[in-house]
Amino acid sequence: MKNLRCSPTLLALRTAVAVFGFLLAVAGDVLSAQTTPAQNLTAFQAAATLTNRSYHWDSLASGQPQVATTTRLPLPATTLTTVSWDPLQPDLFQEKVIDSATVQCTLVATFTGAYDTWTAPAGTVTELTYSEGGTTNYIMPFVTWGGDLRDYLRTAYFTDGSIAEPALVQTRIQQSLGLAPTTTTNHGLAFFWVPLANLARPAYSADIAAQLPSPLPTFSDGSYQPVDASGPAGFSYLDVSDASVRYSTLSDYVEWNQAQTSYPWTAMGYTFNWNSLQDGSDPSYGTDPLAPAGSFGLAEFIVSAGSKIVNERFVTNANLGVWVVPEPALMGPGILAVFVVLLLRRSDRRVRQPPT
Repeated sequence: MKNLRCSPTLLALRTAVAVFGFLLAVAGDVLSAQTTPAQNLTAFQAAATLTNRSYHWDSLASGQPQVATTTRLPLPATTLTTVSWDPLQPDLFQEKVIDSATVQCTLVATFTGAYDTWTAPAGTVTELTYSEGGTTNYIMPFVTWGGDLRDYLRTAYFTDGSIAEPALVQTRIQQSLGLAPTTTTNHGLAFFWVPLANLARPAYSADIAAQLPSPLPTFSDGSYQPVDASGPAGFSYLDVSDASVRYSTLSDYVEWNQAQTSYPWTAMGYTFNWNSLQDGSDPSYGTDPLAPAGSFGLAEFIVSAGSKIVNERFVTNANLGVWVVPEPALMGPGILAVFVVLLLRRSDRRVRQPPT
């Protein structure tokens, strides 16, 4: 028994079990430190207040956008994802037939309810409109490009290879995209192909193939002005509060959206990750050990209101945990379990061997 206790096999087994226990303990600590729904809502609202301080138009009066009267604090710029046609990347760029015409498209994703618009079979050409009470309403989704959302989540939050609960993945998506925290189980991720001509940035420059101009033009109060020449020809911008109204210019869209939005919209081409406020510096926001050091989220885009798109797939809420797991790491827990079983079997055989 002396040799058995000191054998390399048992030492390896004890090490594996210890490491596994440590990982479980760390996971437990992280989970126990998660913020509450009330703290998440407070952080979201605080992020909206912060971004609002950068707007030139920050309220409505008698139905008209009003210029801010307080000091403006423009948000910083960052390097943005640029998108331009590249047939050598078929996972991101493909030609699709829409209305009998072959169109250059790119793959995008949006977090949305499981409506027929998004859950149609792959290859379905869908118009981003709906009728209500005899009125045509338009859909202008905010989207991320390709696999950027999953890459971001894997890097920032889901790194250990375990399958997370869908509710946690949903919270991380909402934080990363600057969306309001909700507990709905109806929302998932819609992936679809959009014509490149119908894609723009919801930013002071709408050009998806270039960074924001540096410097951006400003108003006298220091807030940024939109660059109208950057907008795609024929693009339709949706009114933020009336789905039956569209604007034809970027400046109109920015003006009305700034005056009405209650979201942390940056207008800088990136989302505001409100989880960055949950670093423990303000107890009302909660403390999250995974809170990022900065508020830069993902590069975001918008699809022309009423555009026709080609459906690809819909990831249901129940499948968000599986969707976000890094593929190579997905086998990690399984490999560890097999390793432990093999060691146990090997040790068992050695214990039962008769002495020689």
